[in-house]
Amino acid sequence: MPTITTLLTFAATAAVIILIPGPSVFFVVGRALAHGQGVALRSAAGNALGELVLVGAVAVGVGAVIAKFGVVFTALKLIGATYLVYLGVQAILNRRELASSVTGASPSAADGGPGARALWDGFIVGATNPKSLIFFIAALPQFVEPGQGA
Repeated sequence: MPTITTLLTFAATAAVIILIPGPSVFFVVGRALAHGQGVALRSAAGNALGELVLVGAVAVGVGAVIAKFGVVFTALKLIGATYLVYLGVQAILNRRELASSVTGASPSAADGGPGARALWDGFIVGATNPKSLIFFIAALPQFVEPGQGA
């Protein structure tokens, strides 16, 4: 178990990185503006779950593989970017439903907002976020103390 000092230092470092907007922040803010607070919260929860996948991957050594092989990292970035473009195109194609949800009419199920879909979209954005992956690969190992155990 890491010491409290190590955990606090890591939390402070992560907070500084989080304050700099990246794909996840823009995604959740866009969801809040387009679909409201509920969808934004589910998208943020999914995003956090996706980030946990990144932390787990780095913790078991996948981060070292990704860092060593630039092609894998590039592929991950392209997958994330493609998914964000897909979500943007869907927002454009469903703009009438989006406009009706902003004006007070009930949103349709096709707008990507309800429950599990918002959670899934957030998860994909979080799990393919290159900014987070770079942070975890570069910073996480510095806070690991092998003498402290698993």
